[in-house]
Amino acid sequence: MTTNFPHNILPSKIQGAISTIKDMSKAPIELVASCVLAAASLACQSKFMVKRNINLTSPCSLYFITIAESGERKTSVDNLVFRPVYDFEEKYHAINSDADDCQKSCEHGKRFRFIYSDTSRSAWINGMARISSSTASIEDEAGAIFTSRDKSDLALFNKIWSGSR
Repeated sequence: MTTNFPHNILPSKIQGAISTIKDMSKAPIELVASCVLAAASLACQSKFMVKRNINLTSPCSLYFITIAESGERKTSVDNLVFRPVYDFEEKYHAINSDADDCQKSCEHGKRFRFIYSDTSRSAWINGMARISSSTASIEDEAGAIFTSRDKSDLALFNKIWSGSR
């Protein structure tokens, strides 16, 4: 399969990650590249601001919608790319919670996370405000985004894009 995707203009470390995940998953390069770029954005969005012009500065955030046929390995790629994030969340939770903290966490639903899926707008915003400003909302099916009242709120995404909460 020939592709016109310009992966060769990306930084060499990102090219290497894309190549490795593509080889492991056998998924299309476009799918792998978007996932790797989303992970890179997640990793740096609370650390760097992008100055797009003299009056416009925002977090280093990216939005992706990947359209792929069933069987093109979307879930496999997501699992490979974001596995280190999930592992970090689990290790952080294990190290930083004793019985009292765990009980409070379970009662209030506040658990350190970077990745949110199948969650409400208020839970996502609360997580960003109280736990981590670096977050990703990842859904397996686009219908979850397009049919959810919370996630189709374009004003919310505009606020997040600008760095507001």
